[in-house]
Amino acid sequence: MAQLRHLQSEQLWSLRDLSHLGRAAGSWIPLTAPCTSGRHAQIVYSGGRWLIFDMNSRNGTCLQDEPVGAIAQPLKRGQRIALGGDSGEVFEVVHVHPPEPIAVVAQNFTRRVVGEDGVLVIQDGDQTLMVREEVGHWM
Repeated sequence: MAQLRHLQSEQLWSLRDLSHLGRAAGSWIPLTAPCTSGRHAQIVYSGGRWLIFDMNSRNGTCLQDEPVGAIAQPLKRGQRIALGGDSGEVFEVVHVHPPEPIAVVAQNFTRRVVGEDGVLVIQDGDQTLMVREEVGHWM
């Protein structure tokens, strides 16, 4: 999984396949700086890599001091993401591993099952279901 570290607070955030950063309620990574927007930026896992987009924020998103627009920019370990200009918030990319695929057992939606070595085996009585992991998703 990919992770970002908020440099001001040192808080570590793990990314989902699609993660919104912003001041709006429900943002995966909530921002608090007044110069950041409600839906400031989004990070998505696509094509085997993590990509960041600016969501037309009022004070912009920079990756390694270069502006990020609506065209995706790939993330690499050690890069810095600045949101909202000089008085905004800054994150460091800590990891860029693919998302970890999980499965949820149908009878008990609170139990998560993680596969190993790209294979997931779920037994239900005398029946067995085998699935394989492909680009962070079970197929």
